[in-house]
Amino acid sequence: MPSGSKGTALVGMTGDVEFVRYMRSQASKAGARLNDHGLWRRPKDWTWSERSDTKDDTEWELVETTGEKDVFKELGLDPVEPARRNLRYIVSNSSRRQN
Repeated sequence: MPSGSKGTALVGMTGDVEFVRYMRSQASKAGARLNDHGLWRRPKDWTWSERSDTKDDTEWELVETTGEKDVFKELGLDPVEPARRNLRYIVSNSSRRQN
């Protein structure tokens, strides 16, 4: 794991499977990738190429996340305390947004 991925590692280890999936989907919506090795964004000067969306794509840049709050901030989300990183939180949070 890259040394700048401490925040993503902490979020991944403190959330249940559904919460980690939720975070990855939020990253995707924000134009980023979140995986076991970090949070990734395209470089500012990136242009599309035929190999743009391959899984082994090297055109992504690591976003430095030294703490958990860095991950939430980068994705435009409010921080979620570790005890609430579960399916129940996701369901209650999405029902609040629908109302």
